[in-house]
Amino acid sequence: MSLMDKILKMLGMQEEHDEEMEQDLEIPELEPVELVHSDPIGKKTMRMVVLNCQYITDATQVVDNLKVNRPVIVTLPDADLEESQRIIDFISGAVYAMEGEVEKISNETFVFAPKNFIVDKKKCEALVKEDIPLFVKDADA
Repeated sequence: MSLMDKILKMLGMQEEHDEEMEQDLEIPELEPVELVHSDPIGKKTMRMVVLNCQYITDATQVVDNLKVNRPVIVTLPDADLEESQRIIDFISGAVYAMEGEVEKISNETFVFAPKNFIVDKKKCEALVKEDIPLFVKDADA
């Protein structure tokens, strides 16, 4: 031990090293572990609901889905004009109360989204302009 080491040790600025501790330690070799993929904890699969509404009573189904944070696409192909207006008004009021979003896709199709979803309005407008069908009926069905 040098004089400097002894002075530092006396002042408490350097600890005494045991020569035994400085010996090479054997570190056991670890075996590789196979990684298993799993979904992150708490991550849920999100679901979008598509409903055909014909009567005002069908609107409650839409609101029930929105209350559990599921976005809903509503189509109104079989509803008359007055009934369609009542359905849209009812659902729009519920969406407003839940701080969600409403987006018109076409005269008969609307997207209703809860607060935690973002509706891309530009893409919705593009669908309407280009007259892209949202739903294609399967020929085998």
